Amino acid sequence: MIHGMEVDYYKKLFQTIGNIIELIEKDDIPKYLLFLENAFPYMDNYNYHKGMNGIIQELKCLLKTKSIGNDSDRALLLDFQATLETKPEKAIKLEKDALAQIETITVDNARLVSNLHANLGGLYRMNGHPDLAREHMEKSISLLDQFNLLHINDSIPQIANYAMFLTEQQKPERGISELQKLSGIIKEYHSDHCLDYAKVQETLGTIYLMTAKSSASQNTF
Repeated sequence: MIHGMEVDYYKKLFQTIGNIIELIEKDDIPKYLLFLENAFPYMDNYNYHKGMNGIIQELKCLLKTKSIGNDSDRALLLDFQATLETKPEKAIKLEKDALAQIETITVDNARLVSNLHANLGGLYRMNGHPDLAREHMEKSISLLDQFNLLHINDSIPQIANYAMFLTEQQKPERGISELQKLSGIIKEYHSDHCLDYAKVQETLGTIYLMTAKSSASQNTF
């Protein structure tokens, strides 16, 4: 499996992952944990809940042993559980518990902690808690900035969601500013002819349209 690559044989790939979990001799636990933790979000892209549940159960069994894994692995397990949780209050608690697993933010775990804050912010946003949503979204982006991670792929959905949230809160200018900053970073580190750059421009265009429609509606009164 090539990390991050979309393939048209994903059903066969998921079957292969399931066979690996059931049949492989697990003689290198750190690499096996990494394998499981990379497979889960890939399955999430296709809403393959059966496989996602299988990975969660496997991680639960492995991480019962204190000598296996670390705080980040246990935080990820809770984050995975939150992904499949249908009750908002329980999903929020799981994300908060995941954050509580990590006492010290370091270069090694900053990306994970940033993602956890972003996920928690998204849950608060969906469930009508804008102040808490803003707090965690801003913390997630602050960590990316602090650890020089704004150029990585994770920053795009985080900043795009934050910009849309600001637009919903009648502050589109701040959202546009964040996206323009991100555009410059992607152009500097990668190119302005890549999919990541295009995604940011698409979100910018959406906000411009939303803002224009809002202004037009206001002008009719």
